[in-house]
Amino acid sequence: MRSISPSHHTPRAAARLAVPAVTALLALLAACAGGAEADSAKARARARAGARDAAGCGSLDTATVIRTAVAQFIATTDPKPLRFLYMAGTDSTLPEAGTRALQDKGPTYLWPATPAQQPIVKKKLGDAGPWNALLVTYKGVSQPTPETARVRLGGTWIGPVDDGKQLGVKAANFECRSAGDSAHVWRLTSIGAEQGA
Repeated sequence: MRSISPSHHTPRAAARLAVPAVTALLALLAACAGGAEADSAKARARARAGARDAAGCGSLDTATVIRTAVAQFIATTDPKPLRFLYMAGTDSTLPEAGTRALQDKGPTYLWPATPAQQPIVKKKLGDAGPWNALLVTYKGVSQPTPETARVRLGGTWIGPVDDGKQLGVKAANFECRSAGDSAHVWRLTSIGAEQGA
């Protein structure tokens, strides 16, 4: 009886043995390629973050977003206010950038937090003319993601018409966007009434 040596397989048997080896090799190559793509995506994300950091967008430019938010809050108020009020020493006090934005838009007055002192300012406003003033209040700034920011502002009419009428809270939304090869800036993307406010 003739025996077959293990080293002499038929062509069909050799093909059957080669298929699993080729499949495993292809799977290994795909895994390596996938890993390389993931590494490349991570490298690109690190490069974008580095560019933002170099351009000053790695951290929020609070003064810029607040100044822009206040200007847009005023621009989107109907009727357009001609005089402005802000409070000092409260949770609703505008940061300095917001107060400057009000002053750029028109006559600006300090509104007392103490109700007993408010009639004095109302009289001063009345003596200066029969127009409402808009009291702008600060509701905070947040950063939902590293590349986005939100400034929340409220408003109340003070004056002969609609005295004490609330405007509600508006949210100004910002995004850190490219302004060239490596520069990034915070730009307003939308402003509108806050849901549920």
